[in-house]
Amino acid sequence: MSRERVIPHTFLAATTEANAVVYQVPVDATHFNVFVRVEFDRAASWVNKAREFDRKQALAHEQLHFDITELTARKMRRLIAAFKKANKDLVGSEMKTELACLYAEEFEMNIRYDEETNVPEPDATQAKWNAHVARYLQQLSEFKSTPMDCIVP
Repeated sequence: MSRERVIPHTFLAATTEANAVVYQVPVDATHFNVFVRVEFDRAASWVNKAREFDRKQALAHEQLHFDITELTARKMRRLIAAFKKANKDLVGSEMKTELACLYAEEFEMNIRYDEETNVPEPDATQAKWNAHVARYLQQLSEFKSTPMDCIVP
């Protein structure tokens, strides 16, 4: 999901564009395969070369945005698995509503992350966020992306 920026681009060091995308592929007239891919958009990701910044720190920050996208993809896969187990409609309004909630949650998490780490010395808050996201990724490890789930155009 695209993230709106809280601060003007001229103040940013870099940005990463990654999205968790749900695909619904028809098998026949009444059945669908549903899967989630994480897509990294190189064309929409950039570095502000006119600004002085700590490149290692900026890379760590942007990598965590990607990890937040991976976390959302895992939540989506968990949701799809739960719908399959309960024999629920994978392409109906309930699924669409649940997916919209996950996208909104991801958006809010990215905004909160940017706001909390946009401080003069972000190391402590960055470490807190790294641990927070890593903990959730570990909890959802059974739904992690495989190389086939990731696209870099």
